Amino acid sequence: MFSTLQLPRVSLRLLNHKDGHSLWSILSDRRVGEFNDYDLRLSRSDVKQMIQDDISGFYEQKVVRLAIIESTTNAFIGSVGIYDINGDSAWLGFELAPHYWQCGYMFEILELLITKRMLETGFPDFTHQIQTFQANVSPHNIACIKLLSKLGFELKENTVWMRTII
Repeated sequence: MFSTLQLPRVSLRLLNHKDGHSLWSILSDRRVGEFNDYDLRLSRSDVKQMIQDDISGFYEQKVVRLAIIESTTNAFIGSVGIYDINGDSAWLGFELAPHYWQCGYMFEILELLITKRMLETGFPDFTHQIQTFQANVSPHNIACIKLLSKLGFELKENTVWMRTII
């Protein structure tokens, strides 16, 4: 099972149904919706089903979606996921409440997930073999492009960014 990971400013734990309202609020924010691939008219039922699919995907060893909890306030501020795990490749997806944008949170989180996950006790074994990460990014999402570039990702085609770990 996955144990909570503590970073300097946030903790990461498996997403669960109790996070539904907070996740729905973030995904419904037009500033977040401008750059993600979800419909802005997501209902609470849609988000509940999304969370259930992520939970099922975890047990099928295809998904790890984590809640991002701000340490000082214990507030849910976003989520990050490793999706479509297929042997040595996977996709990354993430969203963060706009109040926390441009504060370095996502860099800290993605750096851990990409480069240090094999060293972390409690991180699912089925993620240890991942060598290639991909992310689908809107060309208008300059902040995300800068973030992924800083983490060593390169644009491969159209909106797909990729990083291979050797």
